[in-house]
Order: sequence, then C-alpha cells, then structure tokens
Amino acid sequence: MADALSAVPAAVLRNLSDKLYEKRKNAALEVEGIVKQLTAVGDHDKITAVINLLTHEFAYSPQANHRKGGLIGLAAAAVGLSTEAAQHLEVLSALNDIFDTLLKALSDSSDKVVLLVLEVHACIAKDQHNFSQLLVFLVHKFQADDALLEK
Repeated sequence: MADALSAVPAAVLRNLSDKLYEKRKNAALEVEGIVKQLTAVGDHDKITAVINLLTHEFAYSPQANHRKGGLIGLAAAAVGLSTEAAQHLEVLSALNDIFDTLLKALSDSSDKVVLLVLEVHACIAKDQHNFSQLLVFLVHKFQADDALLEK
C-alpha cells in the first residue's frame, strides 16, 4: 500500500471519497493519468498497488461514497492500462483484478452503486481491447460458477 500512497497524492484519494460526483470524477481522471504514466515506465508493482488500494480501501468500503469513488477510480485505472494492455501479461492480470471487483460490486445493497458499476463496465468496454478482455473474463467466470447467472 505504501507504493500506492507514493503514486497517488493524498488530495486525489480524499476527492475519490467526496460526496460530490464532480470531485470523484476529477480524482478518477487523475488516477487514469497516474496509471498511464506507471504503465509507460513499466512499473507494474505500483499499478498493482494502486488497484489494490482502490479495491480494498474504496470499492469494498462500507461507505457508499468511498465505494463509488473506488469504482470510478478502477474504471479510470482500466482506461489508463488500455494503451499497453495487449503487450503485458501483468496488465491483463490487473484488468482481471478490476473486473473481479466490479463483478462483486454488482451485489451491493445500494442501487446507486450497482448502477455505477454498470456505467463503469460500459466505460471500460469503450476500448476494444478492454471489451474483449471483459468478455473473456465474464465467460470464464460464468463457466466456472453458473450460479452467478441466477443472481
């Protein structure tokens, strides 16, 4: 987590959990830029740390605004990864971690969070490579656990 904290400024993390959507969105755009920079230099350890931070400290938070910020932060991270995704196995693994978090968030008790998860999926799927990777991920998940289709 120390790697993620050194890569993402405290103000960005604070804004990801803000109650105002605009602040969360602007923070997510900064996360996208950070992930793009980390991808360009090949710092996959920090990318993984940022994704883990967004997942565990935000997307899995008991507070709805934290969850929303984590989800749009993960979407931004996925978009930031898309430029290099086809070339690096580590990036594909990071995308799968993001998709797994999003799949779990579909069962959130807040309808607003679930709606945001669907919007995040749509945002990620705008990139052709991410769309293909998302489809592969979902097919594998549904083949492994067909009970997911019943929920």
